[in-house]
Amino acid sequence: MNIRGTLLRDRSKATCARIVAYIGHDADRCQEWADCFFSDDIVLSQKAAWVLHFITDETPEIVKVYQEDFLEKLKEPDLHDAVVRAICRHWGDYGYTEVIEGKVYDLCLNYLQDKSSIGIKAHAMYACQRLVKKYPELKQEFKLVLEEMLLKYGEESPAIRSRSTKILKRL
Repeated sequence: MNIRGTLLRDRSKATCARIVAYIGHDADRCQEWADCFFSDDIVLSQKAAWVLHFITDETPEIVKVYQEDFLEKLKEPDLHDAVVRAICRHWGDYGYTEVIEGKVYDLCLNYLQDKSSIGIKAHAMYACQRLVKKYPELKQEFKLVLEEMLLKYGEESPAIRSRSTKILKRL
């Protein structure tokens, strides 16, 4: 399978499933996907971002080697929301390495406070929550940000209201 060609030709859940099955636990095939994800081609990167969701649900350990690359990708200007959302979702659901945890927390906390989309904010909450569980001294700062978000977006966004309320109860 040519992952690049497949991504550019067809965007469907079935295609994602075929790509994930093709990658399996094969690091070389995963690298082929990663080349698409980290590409400068905005459309290709966006389509590969959707596949990240499915890869990490099946074999999250296979993308652990890309944690620092994910962080670097997020520094690119004019990055499509799908890419940011996919990385934040991955970090929220499966975590990140200790080496980058401080940078991830700061970055995701900034997403909660800036003009990022609701989808990015929803996943960034869980990414931050992981570190707050590990370092309780961050709890107060995180709590204040969540309360502020709840006031700002709670009425218009069920996702923000639901996630922030659940996280605040756990804190």
